[in-house]
Amino acid sequence: MTISTPAIPYGLARSWLLAPAVDDERLRAAHNSDADVVIIDIEDGVPERNKEQARLMTRRWLEDDNGWVRINDATTTHWNEDVSALQPVHRRGAVSRPARLRDR
Repeated sequence: MTISTPAIPYGLARSWLLAPAVDDERLRAAHNSDADVVIIDIEDGVPERNKEQARLMTRRWLEDDNGWVRINDATTTHWNEDVSALQPVHRRGAVSRPARLRDR
């Protein structure tokens, strides 16, 4: 199970598809789509109770190939677990939602 490197450079990619890591079928469908880049989503696309399962599934998908992962915001309790779980696997990068400014 891999998310392949696109045939075109990332800077020229026209479509980036977020695929929730909730089941292999969805990730496989995203991988087989015409999207230039697939980002495995373990943030908003995954229910709270399934976060750990999503991390394990993402690791399996990235074992043999590089890919992108959308992780939880650094202000959440999940950020540390996301970063720790993904350190041993190949990845192109991780994306997170922009930091939110608090009202003063």
